Amino acid sequence: MNLPRPVFAHLGLLTDERGLWEHAEFSHPRREGYTTDDVARALIVVAAETNRTEDLDRVTRVYLRFLGRAIRSDGRVRNRMDARGRWTEQVGSDDSHGRMIWSLGVVARDGCAPWVRDEAAALAERVAPVQSGHLRPHAFALLGACELLGSKSSSAWTLDVVKGGVGMVDRPGSPNWPWPEPRLSYDNGRMPAAIIESGRKLGDVRLLERGLRLLEWLVEVESRPGHFSFTAVGGWATGETRPGFDQQPVEAWAMADACFRAWQATEEERWAEAVDRAARWFFGANDLGETLYDAESGACCDGLGPSWVNRNQGAESTISALATLQLWHELQAARAASSTGSDTTAAPTARSAAPYVR
Repeated sequence: MNLPRPVFAHLGLLTDERGLWEHAEFSHPRREGYTTDDVARALIVVAAETNRTEDLDRVTRVYLRFLGRAIRSDGRVRNRMDARGRWTEQVGSDDSHGRMIWSLGVVARDGCAPWVRDEAAALAERVAPVQSGHLRPHAFALLGACELLGSKSSSAWTLDVVKGGVGMVDRPGSPNWPWPEPRLSYDNGRMPAAIIESGRKLGDVRLLERGLRLLEWLVEVESRPGHFSFTAVGGWATGETRPGFDQQPVEAWAMADACFRAWQATEEERWAEAVDRAARWFFGANDLGETLYDAESGACCDGLGPSWVNRNQGAESTISALATLQLWHELQAARAASSTGSDTTAAPTARSAAPYVR
C-alpha cells in the first residue's frame, strides 16, 4: 500500500508571522510560545519539499527569520520565545543549539531554492560549535555539519565539528549493551544516524560499520512482530517493562531517517523495509493499531498512551510525520531509479555518498 504525500495545511495553521506555535489543543494552536527546536525541525521539512506553494515559501521565510533571531552575537542559541515575541531565557538548551546546526546544514546543502540555501549558509556561519557534555546535541550538530562537508557552504569549523562530535557520540558500550549511554532516552535514531553519516562523509569504514551495528541493535530492541515499539518518554534499559508509553512520533522519524541513511550506505533491503515500518507506525502499525496521521490536513497526534491516542496535534508530532513521509517517498523514488540505472543526484533532497559495500 502506498502512503500519502505530505500535506502542509496543519503546519501552516500552526505558523504565524513570528514562528511556529509549539503546542495544539486537538487541531487548534495553543498560542503560548515557540521554540527553536521546533522551528529548526520544521525548516528541514519545508525547505526540502519540491512541490512548492506560496504558503510553503511563506513559512520557510518565517522559520529562517526566527532562527536568525535565535542566534546570539556570541554564536550561542536561544530556544524559548513567549507569545509576545520575547525570549524567555538568555541561552537555550544544548539540544536546541545542536538542532540549529543540523537544520541550517541540511538546508544550506539541500534547500529547495538558491535563496533558501544561501540564507541558511549565512546563518550557519554565525553559530558557534556545540560545547556540551551530552551526546545528542553533538549528534544533531554532526548531521548538519556532515551536510556541509565538501560543499561551497563548508566553513573552517565544519570539519572540527564533525571530528569533535564523532569523538563524543562514538563511545563503545558493552557486549550486552552497545548503546553509548546507560539507557535509551529520546530521538534515539539520531545517534546511529550521526555515526553512519560521519563514516560516509569522512570515508571511515570502521566508523560506518560501527553506526550500522548500533542501528541494527536499536532496530532489534525497538521491534515487535510486524511493527516498531518505540522507546517511551521515560526511556528504557534492560530489564524494564516493554512496551512502554507514552510513545512519540519523533522516535519514528529518527528511526526512519537512520534506516534511510543505512540504505543509502549499503542498499540492503532490510533497511528499506525498516523505513517502511517506521512510516507505517503513523498508520496503525504500532502497539495500539491506531492511526495518528490525518492525510487530509497533514496533522499528527502527539503520541500513544497505554490504551489511548493523545489527540492533540502539536508541532513536533506533525513535523515528525511529514518528515517521515518525505523520507518514505524519497526512498521509493531512489529505489525505482536504482532499479532502472537512473541518476538521482540532481534531486534537491538527495545525499551524495558512494554506497558502502560489505
